[in-house]
Amino acid sequence: MENKLPIIYNTNIECRTSLIVEIIGVINAIICEKNKFHNHESIITFKNLLHEDDMKIINILNQSHFKGRSLTEFLFVNEHYESPDLFCEHIKSINEEDFIYLFYSEMISKEEIKEIRNHKLDLREYIKKHKWINEKEFEFLDDLFFKTQLLRDGCCEIIKKLSEVVKESMSKYYSLYHESLKEMDEKIKFNSPLNFAQEIMGKTFQRVYDFRKYIFIPSYYMQLGPARYFSTSTQILIKPLEVFKEEFAGEEISKALKVMSDPTRIELIKIISNNSYYGKELADKLNVKTPTISHHLESLKSVGLLHEEKIKNIRYVSLNKKRYSEILKALNQFIVK
Repeated sequence: MENKLPIIYNTNIECRTSLIVEIIGVINAIICEKNKFHNHESIITFKNLLHEDDMKIINILNQSHFKGRSLTEFLFVNEHYESPDLFCEHIKSINEEDFIYLFYSEMISKEEIKEIRNHKLDLREYIKKHKWINEKEFEFLDDLFFKTQLLRDGCCEIIKKLSEVVKESMSKYYSLYHESLKEMDEKIKFNSPLNFAQEIMGKTFQRVYDFRKYIFIPSYYMQLGPARYFSTSTQILIKPLEVFKEEFAGEEISKALKVMSDPTRIELIKIISNNSYYGKELADKLNVKTPTISHHLESLKSVGLLHEEKIKNIRYVSLNKKRYSEILKALNQFIVK
């Protein structure tokens, strides 16, 4: 059955499904253990369609913390949400430096990309000076910078191989997509698109532009929690469909409460509940050293209570209010059962 789900337009707001986003979600699920579909039988079936050369590309993507999700960035420049052929055709048409720039989510400037590719700037030294790039990613970045065509062509080949089977699988979940689109449309009628996006993400955004277009996409396979992508003119918000109902066990509730029980972390939760801050700011507010704050933030992150947003080389954090509410609700339900 062909997938013919509606696209709901509301002035500069668009609620829609996307075959490209679902293919990227499948790629991420193949790579990433944190994606709830990682060991699912459907993903294993999709993975079996890939050949040895495809798996080499998968292994390269696995070395990046984006785990294939950065392919979403190309939707801003080509807007081919449903056509894998046109999506890949456009990716192959842009020059290699622009591909690197978009593929690494604009985190490295075009000038620095040129210098690294021309060996005027040593890649490893660059990483050492920019702590926001994980040292473990060196091998991925080395491939991205110096085997660009191989990576670009390999990603496009994987997208095309998965396109028909993912499209067919989407048709099986028509009702799930349809209900999610209806729910999105209803909520947007009584809310601004920016506020609705912040509600889905469970945080107040640090970076906001005068977006001319807001796109909301329900996703079956992108199961890493809601994800926000944006340019200066467009914001894309991907919201996972509720395929997996998360049940908190007593042990998980206990772990979350143990993390939250520390007096410093309680203060941190209070501070970041209504705004975003970077580590040094938080250290100054609480009169502690920056490494101490980093330790507390990692603890909050371990139970899902932290949202992170990088602006250039600064990491801003805020409270994941949705997760915070889920923990409190789970505790109440567990006790009154």
